[in-house]
Formats: sequence, C-alpha cells, structure tokens
Amino acid sequence: MLKQMKLQDYAQKLQSEGKALDMVDGSLDEQFPSDEALRCIRVGLQCTLEHPRDRPTMCSVLKMLNRDAI
Repeated sequence: MLKQMKLQDYAQKLQSEGKALDMVDGSLDEQFPSDEALRCIRVGLQCTLEHPRDRPTMCSVLKMLNRDAI
C-alpha cells in the first residue's frame, strides 16, 4: 500500500535531497533563473512550517525574496 504524503512534506523531502527544482513546472523548459526558483521554494517552505511562531513575518519574507541569497 502506498503511503500518502502531504504536499508540504513531499516538497520538504525534495528540498532536503537537493531536488527542489523538480517542483518547478516542466513546461517552463528551464527558462527561469534557478537561483530565484530555489529562493522562492525555500521561502515557501518556511512559510508553511507547522507552528506559526516558527514562520517568518511578511516583512522577513519580503527581505528574503529581495536578497541575493537566503
């Protein structure tokens, strides 16, 4: 029997395995800056942490998205 995994858990698993870009829509045909995609994925994962107190504030999210690196 296949174990069901929440999308959030699957995304975290891909991130931890260094396969985060596998989450990007294949129809984009690699026509995107991979560093920006990874930044968005990392920020998104932080925003979906289980406990709200562990999530970044919107101000922090904006700073992370506007930086060169997280």
